[in-house]
Amino acid sequence: MLLPVLTPLTRQRADLIRRRWSYEDLIDHLRSEPGSIACMPLDRWEDHRHALGEYYVHTQDVARPHGVLQPAPDDELQEALWQRTRTVARILRRRLPAGLVLEHPDGRRASSGRGSPGVIVSGAPSELICWVYGRQSMAAVTVREE
Repeated sequence: MLLPVLTPLTRQRADLIRRRWSYEDLIDHLRSEPGSIACMPLDRWEDHRHALGEYYVHTQDVARPHGVLQPAPDDELQEALWQRTRTVARILRRRLPAGLVLEHPDGRRASSGRGSPGVIVSGAPSELICWVYGRQSMAAVTVREE
């Protein structure tokens, strides 16, 4: 667990979901009602972007190493991932390089809020979120010093 204090809550929610749905039913549910399962208590306050980030990154954890081809994320998904990436960069700022700046392909930037600009990571939001969540080796991003 990234935040050990949340381990009991995470286990409780995972157990609840396991009791409620089989794996196949859960996948069907996720496909039919996107964003309707909050995996953290504040998901609904963030329009389920936390769940989106978790589901997206863990899907990439499985798909990319196994060569599972996926459609490119559309603009709506990219925008939602950009919003989540900005939030999680601030939350995880102690684990990320000081002075981190994330750069969207359209030129928008977001800072982790720690230090003056030093490291700039550029890429599509779908790649930036993988990088911020610790999947640097699989993220198709450009990293440069400011």
